[in-house]
Amino acid sequence: VINGFGPVKVAEAGQDIRLSLDMRIQYLAYRELKAAVETHQAKAGSIVVLDIHTGDVLAMANQPSYNPNNRANINVAHLRNRSITDVFEPGSTMKLATISAALESKKYTLNSTLDTSPGFIRLGRKSIRDHRNYGELSLLNIIAKSSNVGTSKIALDLSGDVVWDMFYRLGFGQGTGIGFPGESIGYLPDSSNWKPVEVASMSYGYGLNATALQLAQAYMILGNGGVKYPLGLIKSDQEDSGEQILSNSVSRSIRKAMKAVVSKGGTGQRAQVPLYQVGGKTGTVHSVGKSGYKKSEYKALFAGVAPIENPEIAIVVVIDAPAGAEYYGGEVAAPVFSRVVNGAMRLLDIRPNKAEQDKEIAKTETSSFKQGRG
Repeated sequence: VINGFGPVKVAEAGQDIRLSLDMRIQYLAYRELKAAVETHQAKAGSIVVLDIHTGDVLAMANQPSYNPNNRANINVAHLRNRSITDVFEPGSTMKLATISAALESKKYTLNSTLDTSPGFIRLGRKSIRDHRNYGELSLLNIIAKSSNVGTSKIALDLSGDVVWDMFYRLGFGQGTGIGFPGESIGYLPDSSNWKPVEVASMSYGYGLNATALQLAQAYMILGNGGVKYPLGLIKSDQEDSGEQILSNSVSRSIRKAMKAVVSKGGTGQRAQVPLYQVGGKTGTVHSVGKSGYKKSEYKALFAGVAPIENPEIAIVVVIDAPAGAEYYGGEVAAPVFSRVVNGAMRLLDIRPNKAEQDKEIAKTETSSFKQGRG
């Protein structure tokens, strides 16, 4: 005889689960990433689009991909979510993090100048070089020109501990809070034993590694006034207040630096969007193989926010091993950013702002000319 018939617990109605992904932006990101990988004959690519005010993932796409409705010829390597599982050295996209530490220290402003002559510095047996001798540069132009020498000198002046602290606060070397299986936390080495050359190389993104999602989270913080939100793929009705990582004033200065990168003379001019002011940072890093860095294989990166004055989204584009004549981040990844932002701004019903800002720039230039500074 079996006793005790009856419900163990009264059934409760379940709740709806809604993804944070915006289907329209997801399609747009997937399409543009696929086109770029094919055009540049690249091995792979990833793109992440975040809502800058909440940390919600609006789009996340990878190439090569697969069709879950047709499993006949699926390649297992294509099943992983590269944006979350694959790590890479973020290269020059980290220079904005180093500059953030410099601004926070109060020792520097965007107008502070450094002499980068003769275009290289020697630290032990290693030489750190710029593309050419830029001479004296302000911090703003160190970012716009992507000067390794300028960024290294700043980091060496600040110390490795200060640089490491900023990187860690921006989310590197730790989980993003997304809770997705297989997420990599990347690698941020302990700064206690850094040699000068390691401090310098770390300042422009070599010696650590990160995922595309971590890099997107960092740019979300840099662009939104300095607030760190946990990232999520599930839409939540509860608002997260986030954690204040940077001051709003530092974030505003960093956005000015981002804007300079895509302006005339900057390395990311191809990231410009017809009706919107945007900003970001280019990156080009050597790929890593079994025997170390590959001399002729690169990853092209672009990370940025839009619109630049009142950002709504943060985007990271990674193109792995482009095989064509172009391989720099400003040539390969920046145009993908531009096209995705152009479509996403319309889909999100964001008012164009470029014409208004162009008028302000014209007024400033006219005033400078009248005062003899043109």
